[in-house]
Amino acid sequence: IRDVNCARLFATAGLPNTLIELITAKQEDDEIVLQILYVFYQMIFHKSTRDLLIQKSQAPAYLIDLMHDKNTEVRKMCDITLDIISEYDDAWGSRIQQEKFKWHNSQWLEMVTQGLPPDMEEEDDDYLPRDLMAGDRTN
Repeated sequence: IRDVNCARLFATAGLPNTLIELITAKQEDDEIVLQILYVFYQMIFHKSTRDLLIQKSQAPAYLIDLMHDKNTEVRKMCDITLDIISEYDDAWGSRIQQEKFKWHNSQWLEMVTQGLPPDMEEEDDDYLPRDLMAGDRTN
């Protein structure tokens, strides 16, 4: 949204909430979701629409939910928009940082508890004796 008057009209017409309803209804259609996320991204650049989007809609919460979507482009758009939201709103910034940290930790914990994939495992006989690698601590 490059025109300030258009941005104001967008904000006063209640379009952010309509877009949130649409994203919920069409959540399986990646292209529609991506286009709506792009609209949110554009709305961040005007104060009137940014304030409405951040403070009076659930758009940031939807962006957080979608930041781990299976679609790479959806994830990228969410990440970029959430970074900008974080710059303008400390409360959302803190929550976004928390969610990203939680996701990163869950990925790491999953890798640790499940072990490395077989193609990433390497035996290094010079590093640990086999009986220690196998968990044999009878010595």
